Amino acid sequence: MKQKTIPILLALAITVSGSRCSSVNTKISQETKVVQLTFEPRSHSLDNNDNFSPDDQWLVYDTRTPLPVPSVTEIGANSNIEKVNVKTGEIVVLYETENQTEYGPGVGAASYHPTENKVVCMHGLLNCNAERPYWFWRRTGVLVDESQPGKPIFLDARDVTPPFTPGALRGGTHRHEWSADGKWLGFTYNDAIMAAIEEQTGQRVNLRTIGVSTALRPVKADQDSESENNDGIWFSALVVKVVPNPKPGSDEISRAFSDAWVGTKGYRKPDGSWQ
Repeated sequence: MKQKTIPILLALAITVSGSRCSSVNTKISQETKVVQLTFEPRSHSLDNNDNFSPDDQWLVYDTRTPLPVPSVTEIGANSNIEKVNVKTGEIVVLYETENQTEYGPGVGAASYHPTENKVVCMHGLLNCNAERPYWFWRRTGVLVDESQPGKPIFLDARDVTPPFTPGALRGGTHRHEWSADGKWLGFTYNDAIMAAIEEQTGQRVNLRTIGVSTALRPVKADQDSESENNDGIWFSALVVKVVPNPKPGSDEISRAFSDAWVGTKGYRKPDGSWQ
């Protein structure tokens, strides 16, 4: 399982023991020391999963500027995804947004593929502006392949104009998490259509849930005049049904988010097989 890390702002530091990086949860021994890797007067924010490259030589991070009160707009105003070498301190810019403003598009929360030199991160819509800024339901998942640095590869398609497209989503994804084999991505999701209904009616229907994407087939979304939709190279689906007011004693869920996977190969069922 990939090592877990926590967000570290302003200066990126790791603990090392011998030649290998240790988990932040590992008990610090007398042989362990803290090494500062970055020194620029700006933030270096690690996501909360899959920070290390497959060879454990690099850490990937974004450069969001922290606000007095943590906010989604920190990512909306951020332009860079970078990596730093844990031995040499070398910094490489993997991706930088174009036409970045305080309203978007924004990029952040990067996670390494478990076996390939590829990074997934959340990315605001390309049409973000003061009237339509980066927000929970106005973002998508983008892949950055280190063999093609600077090129955003949109993973999950987005289609918010009826009729909706199978395999495309109607809102925004974040908290992207690779499965152990790297063939799936789990994500947290907010639906733009439900957000609009909630704003218009006051009914609590904009409920956070979880979905998955995989390379089943590319998805081509209907193109709209306001550039709200985008194609994606992977097929996506929501996997958790949520309801506003779960019945007491039932298995109903009102909110699903964060970690998407159990273990490295699923979980063992009562009959001994693996799910």
